[in-house]
Amino acid sequence: MQDPGTTAADRYLLVRSGEERLALPTAKVVRIVDGMEVHPLRGGAAVFVGLARFSGEPLGVVEASGRPVRPGPAVRRTVVVVRHRDRLLGITVDAVERLAASGEDLDGWPIPDMDRLAKAGGGDDGA
Repeated sequence: MQDPGTTAADRYLLVRSGEERLALPTAKVVRIVDGMEVHPLRGGAAVFVGLARFSGEPLGVVEASGRPVRPGPAVRRTVVVVRHRDRLLGITVDAVERLAASGEDLDGWPIPDMDRLAKAGGGDDGA
C-alpha cells in the first residue's frame, strides 16, 4: 500500500541485472513483462539486445547492466517497459527486487541515464 504522502514520482522500482543494481523511477514504468521474446539484431549499440513486440508494436530493448550483448538466437527475458520522452523502451533485468520511496537509502541503487539507454534502444537522443 502506498503512503498517502508519496507519489509515483517519489518511488523507485529496484531491479538487478547481473551484478548491477538500478533504481527505475516508477513514474516511467509502464509494465513488467516476464518471458518477453526478444529478437537480437546485429549492428546496434553494445547494450542493444534487440526488438520485441509490445502491444502489437516494435519495442527496442536494451541491457540494464550495461554489459555488451552478443547477437544470438531469440531469448526470453524479464523486461521492464518504460516511457521516456514519449517513447517506449524495454530494459532487460534478471530480477525485480522491490519498490522503494525516495526517502529510503538508495545508496548502491543508481538511477540510470535514460537518455543514453533510449538512444541505444533506437529512441531519439532527446532532441
